[in-house]
Amino acid sequence: MSNQEDYHDETDHTTPVFFLFFMALIALVLILGRALHHRPKLNSILSEPAMVLLVGMGFSFLIKMFMVASSSSAASGENSYNDDNNENNSGGVVDQTRFSNTVLQFSGEIFFMALLPPILFNSGYELKRELFFRHIKPIVSFAAIGTTLSGLVTGLLLWGAERAGWMGDSVHFTLLELLTFGALIAATDTVSVLGVLQAKKVDPHLFSLVFGESALNDAVAIVLFRSFSHLVRIGVDDTSTLMGEAGMFAMEFLLEALGSPALGIISSFLVALVFKHLDFTGTPVLELSLYILLMYIPFIMAEILHLSGIVTIFFTGMSARRYIEPNVSDETKHNAEVIFKLVAYLAETCIFLDLGLSVFGFSGSFHWRFICFAFLAALLGRAASIYPISFVFNFSLQETTKEPLLPTTANVSDLTPSSAAPTDAESANPANVINNIDVVSSDLKAMAAAAGDGDGSSLMSDGSSTASSYSSTISTGKRRRRRRRRRTPEKRLDKVIPVKFMHILW
Repeated sequence: MSNQEDYHDETDHTTPVFFLFFMALIALVLILGRALHHRPKLNSILSEPAMVLLVGMGFSFLIKMFMVASSSSAASGENSYNDDNNENNSGGVVDQTRFSNTVLQFSGEIFFMALLPPILFNSGYELKRELFFRHIKPIVSFAAIGTTLSGLVTGLLLWGAERAGWMGDSVHFTLLELLTFGALIAATDTVSVLGVLQAKKVDPHLFSLVFGESALNDAVAIVLFRSFSHLVRIGVDDTSTLMGEAGMFAMEFLLEALGSPALGIISSFLVALVFKHLDFTGTPVLELSLYILLMYIPFIMAEILHLSGIVTIFFTGMSARRYIEPNVSDETKHNAEVIFKLVAYLAETCIFLDLGLSVFGFSGSFHWRFICFAFLAALLGRAASIYPISFVFNFSLQETTKEPLLPTTANVSDLTPSSAAPTDAESANPANVINNIDVVSSDLKAMAAAAGDGDGSSLMSDGSSTASSYSSTISTGKRRRRRRRRRTPEKRLDKVIPVKFMHILW
């Protein structure tokens, strides 16, 4: 009898049915995705990631309403039947409670260790490096300064709302706890940003800014969260403790900002050396397998070393295109590119589907007033970082130039005869102005000769004084009307962040 029970335990179908159900949902969203791409009007409103999320939410609601509710009611009225029911469940019948809990729960470990690395690796692999590094200054500014400023502003606004009593009597947080919460939500979601931007096919400048910031601000948010959470645990007794923690934050930030990209670049460089010095001719499967392992190994190493795995694997993908591609065969290059896209697409689909399925699986209470204030504070914190940094960056692109402006045409026409009066375009030219002075002097000489005034010294003296006074007028006008202006050089115009980009970044 015990052997039969062991056999029944080994044939429990709950896990296989879960995988079958999840695979069927993936197939469903792939078919719906094809239908969505053939309807441009609907696709312009509803992106593919949003569609996958809605499908997951729909099935989550159905499972919550029927399977979880029926399991709860059955469990409350079947105490005498419980033993027989467990025996049937262990004999191959799906346990509804276990199945619903598995479906409705979002696994963070699977997300970070299995699904996230290929998405970020492929993003760095497909990224246009020239465009990314051309806009690296605003990207780093948004990621480092903007994320820190956004987290601080969000925490301070929530603390002010809590101190004013706007969140109710049941909410009590310290300033450090709210700053920790602000650091937690300061970073933008890389997967959702990537999914929406790729689906909408936005401007490459905007794509590099938004995605570059979302990929790099993870390191800043992690360090900021660790610092504030450490202060919450130990408490702040004096100013020296706070200053010491600020120094640790600066050191950890530099370590992650420099160590995470360096680890990714070094990993790709070492793999490139392996491909360069080892001949994989005749074994394309082995070559391709070694190449694909690069999607995970640097990410896991970064997590073990307490660095940012997101930043590491992003730079791994960027440097893999630069260093590894020239050292592998054309067949491996083509197959790897297809596999990277395939795995990244399936991982992104699984993430949004799993997020939708977990919507109605949350058990607990919601504090809607705190949620509303947190949402508003996050928006204001984001605005306090995006717009000032954008305007400062645009101002830094400008150069100061001097623009001399000559006197108006009226000064010239008053000093020249009507027969030699220049046009408006001619009078604005300095060379034409000097020529007009020479014409005036020649006319004075001719008038003096006709009047019998010898060499015309008297008229010439009057003409010379007139010419000199006109010259002084020109120089005075130049000194008086010369002004400085700041303009963006033409070669930097493509770096300017338009206001509509600021709104999207916000």
